[in-house]
Amino acid sequence: MDELYQEPFASPCTTLTKAGVTSTLARMNSIPTWLSFFLFTILLSIPFYLQLRQSAGDKKRFERVFRRLLLIPGVVGIGFRIIERRAFDDLINVTNRPWLLVGVILLPILMELLVILASKIFTLADIDGRVLNFSGGTVNISPSVQLALGNKPQSVLRFIANIVYTVFLGTLAFVVFTLFEEMGWRGYLQGELIDAFGITWGTFIGGILWGIWYIPLVLQGYQFPEYRRLGAFLFMPMFTIALSMMNGWLYVLAGNIWVPALLNAATKITTPMGIEALGEAGYSRRIRLVWAWVWLVVAGLGLALWQSGS
Repeated sequence: MDELYQEPFASPCTTLTKAGVTSTLARMNSIPTWLSFFLFTILLSIPFYLQLRQSAGDKKRFERVFRRLLLIPGVVGIGFRIIERRAFDDLINVTNRPWLLVGVILLPILMELLVILASKIFTLADIDGRVLNFSGGTVNISPSVQLALGNKPQSVLRFIANIVYTVFLGTLAFVVFTLFEEMGWRGYLQGELIDAFGITWGTFIGGILWGIWYIPLVLQGYQFPEYRRLGAFLFMPMFTIALSMMNGWLYVLAGNIWVPALLNAATKITTPMGIEALGEAGYSRRIRLVWAWVWLVVAGLGLALWQSGS
């Protein structure tokens, strides 16, 4: 942990120390640094929250505002790190576990498969035959499904390659935005929370704060358009807590911010695909609850490995 959250660089040109800067800027009126970060993030996000309300019904405009909003945690986190004269090694260093860069893109695909499998086992839902139909070794795909290698009837192996390729392309296209998001939540806030509360409570509280930040977004229809309040105050916080624990562990394991950023981006790409595969049932409360629980269980296992030092 000490290698990831370094003390500020010493400079002969200034007498400012981390404690001095923090006490004058980030800990005004005895406010903890982690809370100062969160309040600054909320404050800078307000104009985008208002734009989201104005974009209701305009999907393209909503997406543009959403992507800009994702930049805010990173902007605040980078600003705090510059003021505190912290290094950016996690941004420029190559991870000592390069296989993670690929693994975290594949992981959300497996998570969606687990959600579909759990839904089928508990007879909650099954793959919608109008979306995907497996017949005689051939996969028939609805014209509404957008895949990188096309949606014409194809073999199972080509279909799997099609899914993986689509997720890889989508993740690489979106990772710049999630990189900024992770630079805030993982690159800055996580270290402060872990120092204050320890690994378990630090990542848990981080997930709650992350979920609170998403509330205005979800209330405008993101992820849970049919039950916005339940999504904003239950399902999304469950997911952000899970992803906070998982990405927190991966960030420390890799020593590289790109790894959690890739997982975050891949998740944003695969979740709509999993919903679409289940048809109308994919949007139901019961399936979204299964989705949140699957992420929590897997994240809990990752947290246990982290605490055990594996």
